[in-house]
Amino acid sequence: MSLLYEVLPVGDLQCNSVILYDPDSKEAVLFDPGDEAENILNSLKRLSCKIISIVHTHAHFDHVMATEKIIKENSEKIPLYLHQEDKFLWEKLSDQTASFGMPSDIKTLPQIDKWLKDDDIITIGGEKIKTIHTPGHSPGSCCFFYDNKDNPILISGDTVFYGSIGRTDLWGGDMSQLMNSIHDKIIGLPDETKIIPGHGPSTTISEEKKHNPFFVR
Repeated sequence: MSLLYEVLPVGDLQCNSVILYDPDSKEAVLFDPGDEAENILNSLKRLSCKIISIVHTHAHFDHVMATEKIIKENSEKIPLYLHQEDKFLWEKLSDQTASFGMPSDIKTLPQIDKWLKDDDIITIGGEKIKTIHTPGHSPGSCCFFYDNKDNPILISGDTVFYGSIGRTDLWGGDMSQLMNSIHDKIIGLPDETKIIPGHGPSTTISEEKKHNPFFVR
């Protein structure tokens, strides 16, 4: 059976935290636990799912703030994944929140267990999720592609939004890199691929080719 997912907009900036899970094994990978740890944990409990890893599309504060609490609430070790190019952001959480005028009680984040690389595979219940390194919004931004022929899914973080793309005026952002990432690695995915972005409504590759001005050079 194909993987299923649930999207939970959390926090003041409504980051889309995504639970991608196998309905048979009940294994789940949690993407971008940005805030509202209790809400996320309650959803996992309702789905009867066990987190096997927490994956971050990038390390901006609104995508990581619930990570530590979720880890502490679980009796078993949960490995954390992030691309190494965002290590500096992971280590500067308090600077990030302060710059947005959003002081936080969380000053540091747990140690990353696996530094992701382009083409790394994450497995859920025997299904494979491909890591696509897409720098631009941040140096270590990644998208995650589930190449299910019936219903392909791209968890895009803040690389692609419905009708737009992520901003590049934050730490390490680069518009040229972001455009290259979209045109070299994203636009060629199957048209029917459903895009679950880091904020806002879902879309598809086909829709973005028609309406997203950043998909045209």
